[in-house]
Amino acid sequence: MMTAGRRDGGSGGDGGSGDDDGSGDGGDGGVDNNATGDDDIIGDKDFDPDMLDDIVSLGDCVMETESVGAVAPDDSWFCTVLDSPIPGFDGFTKKSPDSELDITFGSPSPFGACDGPGICENLTAVDIPGFSDAMKFDQFGVAGGINGSHDEYGIELVVTKAGLLTDEEVALVGSIAATLTML
Repeated sequence: MMTAGRRDGGSGGDGGSGDDDGSGDGGDGGVDNNATGDDDIIGDKDFDPDMLDDIVSLGDCVMETESVGAVAPDDSWFCTVLDSPIPGFDGFTKKSPDSELDITFGSPSPFGACDGPGICENLTAVDIPGFSDAMKFDQFGVAGGINGSHDEYGIELVVTKAGLLTDEEVALVGSIAATLTML
């Protein structure tokens, strides 16, 4: 599973940024994550592509190895993706300058967000379409998240926030998850 924290930061590499038009229109008929494209950063005029590392760029909200994609709720949302995804290590993270949420759909992780004693509290089942086991949690009373495995696709949902999740944010995650589809 790809978590947002593992996919951000770094030297900027080739400066790879792509457009996030959601088309997934690869020239060879396959999924194209547009990971090396133009400098049109959708919705975030202050986004610094140099904050991405050598293997992560902006691109379409697709998980290539599972051929699954999602639609952003509005133009302020963009996705970070792996430049060279491989099975078991793939995914995308939705972000917006207007939200503190990082919403990742990725390969399942061998470690859960709440594995380990005392890490999580206030575990609560939440209604996220396609993720019947989704649980909302607080970490140490200062951060929040959601974790769950998709009922049909081989992907996991990991939501993180440096703060506690509101009901509106949980509803937003549900609306984004409802757009997941096979490509």
